[in-house]
Amino acid sequence: MLRRNIKRRRTKLESIAEIKRAMGLGAETDKKIGRIVGLAKGTVKVYRGQYKIGEFRKRKSERLEEIRRLVKEGVNSYEEMRNRIGYSKTTLVRYNSKYNLGIIGRQERKSFHNRDRLIRRGLSLEEIAERERVTEQCISSYIIKTGKHEKWRKSRKHYIEKTSYLERERLKKQEILKIEDVLEQVILSKIPLEDREAYQKAQEYLHRYKRTSYDFENLFTFFKRYYQGKREGKKISLERLREGLIFPYDFQAARVLKLVGEKPLFGSHKREITPKWKKQAIKRAVSIQMPVSDIAYFLGLPAYTVFQSFQKFGIKAKRPEISKVIAGFDIRKLNCCLASQIYEAKDLGFTRGEVMELLDVPEQVYDSFLNHKDEVGGRIVDALRVLYPDRRIRKPYLEFSIERNRNAVS
Repeated sequence: MLRRNIKRRRTKLESIAEIKRAMGLGAETDKKIGRIVGLAKGTVKVYRGQYKIGEFRKRKSERLEEIRRLVKEGVNSYEEMRNRIGYSKTTLVRYNSKYNLGIIGRQERKSFHNRDRLIRRGLSLEEIAERERVTEQCISSYIIKTGKHEKWRKSRKHYIEKTSYLERERLKKQEILKIEDVLEQVILSKIPLEDREAYQKAQEYLHRYKRTSYDFENLFTFFKRYYQGKREGKKISLERLREGLIFPYDFQAARVLKLVGEKPLFGSHKREITPKWKKQAIKRAVSIQMPVSDIAYFLGLPAYTVFQSFQKFGIKAKRPEISKVIAGFDIRKLNCCLASQIYEAKDLGFTRGEVMELLDVPEQVYDSFLNHKDEVGGRIVDALRVLYPDRRIRKPYLEFSIERNRNAVS
């Protein structure tokens, strides 16, 4: 009789010892332990639970809490989270899809920057799908899967409100423009035919440059003079066109004409380059207690050239604060330029009456300048010595030609 070789059944205590030995070898899961000791995965799980062997499987709520904690810390990729807590990507994807945790894979982060931007803007699913060339269901799944549903919902609400506001503003502007057109037609019908072009140019300038300091009345008068001269074939200078108006300098009047597509009646000025020696004199003039207009007069330059040079050289802030150049007088009425002309005419032998008539100054002003000649004249002499250091200045006016000074300097 043949004897059967029957393998002895392992006792429970032996199985528990084998499970502990397998765990000591590094087996972590019930499945791996079962393969080593030759037991089913369910049997290993039961033994470990009954006899408190190793760590127990975490509950679902504990796993969810652990994942949420990592998301708050800024871990939002499957790869990094898997390295931190050891859960498989399948487990993480399942939790992310079910609870909207906001975890996203590395490849998805690289591939969908444009899609994320459209979601942040608050576009509709249809608009995003059309731009991404996918279905609306694909975009919807992506928003839910990546945990962006709440952000998209808020962005969508803001986008709708903004779009509605912009549409209302657009319709409001259209209505205003219609009313303005009607009013303009009514006003044009009451304006003489020869002044309508001037009216339209003034309106064109104001509509194009809303931040301008020029008002309609000044612009309308300016263009009336311009088109009247144009019709009559007269070459009116910019100085006459702007006379009594808000434009203090010729270049400002020329700029207004240029901005509405017109040219000065006498043609364009040829650009004049400021000589190097005058630029050096302007730099020296920074400390002179004298207004820009007076400095420009003694250098033979337009006032705006001196003013712009101060700005260009960055020395405007270093200029002294000038309140009263001539003590006891209003700076708007009296200046060093007028005083210098009076002193020069007096020294040339002109009589009192001739000087007053020539310079169009009243008697009180003439007498006041002569009474204060030491103070005012001395200040002018000091200023001229700064402007012309190579010249011997003795009088409160220039005793030489400004243009000839260039040769002396060079």
